[in-house]
Parts: sequence; structure tokens; C-alpha cells
Amino acid sequence: MRKIQNRFSRLAVGFFVLAVVLALIVVIVVAIGFPVLPLTPAFGFVAGLIGLILSSWILAGVQCIVYSVLMEFVVNPRIENEHQLILISGLLILIATWTVPRGFPFVLLIIGFVSGCIVGYLLRDMYKYYS
Repeated sequence: MRKIQNRFSRLAVGFFVLAVVLALIVVIVVAIGFPVLPLTPAFGFVAGLIGLILSSWILAGVQCIVYSVLMEFVVNPRIENEHQLILISGLLILIATWTVPRGFPFVLLIIGFVSGCIVGYLLRDMYKYYS
């Protein structure tokens, strides 16, 4: 039962935290002054952040679920090297970001890669600690 709870928590982190990290990075990049999405500054910080999180789940919810399942059942059990795992995680989210509808700036691919690396590190840490 404990193993199933740990697995469920890692799957949930892969789905929910990924959109939050992605939205936080987008808001930080926009706050620095680099325009990512034309609507982000109009919402303000909190409303823009919540809107980005919700739109991430709407636009890329299926991709986040696929990412979580791949990380939990394929990548984490088979990859021993932590750096390779983080790179694979970043590449999976880069591919997932690429599948989002066109019209988004190229910088979102970079933000997707960075957020995938961050969440991959978090998932690897959870995998090592809870296994």
C-alpha cells in the first residue's frame, strides 16, 4: 500500500507541479522584461500566474499525464545517472511544449526544458527518498 501511495504522489507532482513551475518561470521572465505572452502582463502577477497554471493544464494536460507516467514507470526505474535523468526529463517537456498549439514564442520551448529539468530533479529526489 505504501508503494502505491508513493507512486501516486510522484505522478501527482509530475502533473500538478510541472504546470506551476512552468507558469512561475513565465511570470518571472515577463517580470524581468522579456515578452513571452502578450496577455500575461495584463492580468497582473497573481491573476496571471493562476491563469497560466490553468491554461497549462488545459493546453497540455494530456502531455503532463504522459510525462508523469513515462517518468514514473520508464525513466526513473531504468536510468541510474541523475544527470541523464534530468536531461531526459527536460527533453520530454521540451517535446510536450512543442506539441502545444502553434503561435507561441520560441522562448516557451526553453522555459519548458528548464521547468522539465527542475521537475525531473524533484521527481528523482522523491524516487530515491521514497523507494
